[in-house]
Amino acid sequence: EGITAAGGFIYVSNNDGYVTKIDTTALKVVSKIEVGPNPVDLEARGNYLYVAVSDGYNWEKGYPNGFRLAKIDLKTFTNTKQDVKVGMNPGKMTQDANGNLFVVCNGNYGSIPATIWRVDAAERATEYCKGTMAAAHGNLLYVVNSVMDYSVPTRPKATINYAVWNTRHHAADASHAWGKDPGHMPPAPTAINIAPRTGEIYLTSDAKVGNYTDQGMLNIYDRTGKFLRTVTTGVHPVASVFY
Repeated sequence: EGITAAGGFIYVSNNDGYVTKIDTTALKVVSKIEVGPNPVDLEARGNYLYVAVSDGYNWEKGYPNGFRLAKIDLKTFTNTKQDVKVGMNPGKMTQDANGNLFVVCNGNYGSIPATIWRVDAAERATEYCKGTMAAAHGNLLYVVNSVMDYSVPTRPKATINYAVWNTRHHAADASHAWGKDPGHMPPAPTAINIAPRTGEIYLTSDAKVGNYTDQGMLNIYDRTGKFLRTVTTGVHPVASVFY
């Protein structure tokens, strides 16, 4: 589900409830640790690895075990059992320049909407803003909030809003250009990532809402939110990786 690197090792969250530690030199698994049902994403901060535990397969019961981040000690690779409580069904995570963790808590895809939670350096967790996707770069948090409407199952619709938050002052940056050019925003965003060196914004999308047969797209914007170009991708693109 998720992957990150820290201290010369690769860490992978597995849908079976475990996190795997991989030696990048020997290219082999050196250890596994249990964190909880259906972990999604993970972020390293300081001496710890935080893992979003979604309990996604238990949706019919309201994700009872999916309101937390598991906390792993990287030095000993042990579960500290000191979970950080967050919103319902946590998924993708990102981290700003000051070490604030931001977690997309997906809710129940219906009556409980997706929200983004912030976990500060003291592990105080609070709801930060509405959003279904987020990516941090420096002290900015780029947010996409795509609210789906399935009232007509054959013609799903999405209401999409964009925002940029200054994570140092905890306020929306209304002057930023991100999302203010409707003609160059994609029809059905699926993932957002930021190029670490340039700050360029990479936003993948389906050809249209509910379309899983046609080629998708990747829209690229500069760090100010100005549209640069579109690249055609395969069907239903869901991530960008930089190396």
